[in-house]
Amino acid sequence: MVENLEEINRRTTTKLWSSSRVLRHSKEEDEKTKEADIIIEETSPKKKVRQMWPSEHDVFILTHTIEESILALGRTESSIETRLKRLKNNTARVFKDKSKPGVITG
Repeated sequence: MVENLEEINRRTTTKLWSSSRVLRHSKEEDEKTKEADIIIEETSPKKKVRQMWPSEHDVFILTHTIEESILALGRTESSIETRLKRLKNNTARVFKDKSKPGVITG
């Protein structure tokens, strides 16, 4: 009888079925899962927000030095050099400004 109770207790604290939606009956497992989710969220890399290149910035970097562009635009040397290379090779992306129909920004 005692062995059967131990077996029942063991079964109820484990996963009921294995699928993408798993039910748990153990509070300890739920707490561990919540703690793990928090750790994963805190340590996972954040998605970088891309900063677009308005056409005014393109004109600025074409008419000023890289050092002046770094200071004035708040961009890295690598970013400015890459943009210059793309502008000179005609491979720069052109973005349409949706707030101003017909106006294209770089």
